Amino acid sequence: MFLLAFTEDFSLNRLLGFRSNSEAVSQTVYKFTHPRASATLEMNIVTGVFSVSFDLKSDPSLLESQAPASEIAASQVRSFLSAANLLPKDLTGPVTHEFLKVESQNLVAAVSLSEASLVKINLFRKAIGDLPSLTPNPSEANIWFIVSGSRTRDKQIIAGEYHYFPVDEGQSATYPIKTAQQALDELAAGGGFFASTGLNQENQTVVFLPADNCLCRR
Repeated sequence: MFLLAFTEDFSLNRLLGFRSNSEAVSQTVYKFTHPRASATLEMNIVTGVFSVSFDLKSDPSLLESQAPASEIAASQVRSFLSAANLLPKDLTGPVTHEFLKVESQNLVAAVSLSEASLVKINLFRKAIGDLPSLTPNPSEANIWFIVSGSRTRDKQIIAGEYHYFPVDEGQSATYPIKTAQQALDELAAGGGFFASTGLNQENQTVVFLPADNCLCRR
């Protein structure tokens, strides 16, 4: 099983455009470099989860171009994933975007396309019934990538993460609700974290307690 995953994912990195030679980060995580760009692919060869990063200091010209329109960027992301057969059938949920720019060496939100040098694309899974598929950060999908305005294909996808696991829609379960005191005690003991709620107009705090997959609001 491990050997099969190892072989499949080493083929996968080539389909994504990265070199076949690699650097072992751990027993299951390997790092690959790109032959024509300052990009790095880090992949878990057992789960298939991977991330892409780009050394912008070595090629700052990518920040001098205006970001592509969100529709074009989304198409580029889908093309990038499709080349490695990484567009599962249930990846048909909302496609959202966020325009970005660099300030003081940090990525920050840009008000509009005209101010942006990059655009972040989120590809969400389809809803199951009437329930949307969300992460602890509701504005960020399990699959997201940042796209530059470069006309060079190898320099268009400069960052991203791919977390995808198949879901058996025929199986469902419910979890018992904790009391407020139980949730507070577990939180005080370090058993949870504060999840992002995006534009939190109702001023609610959402706490995720992973031990029992319990979402608690206050």
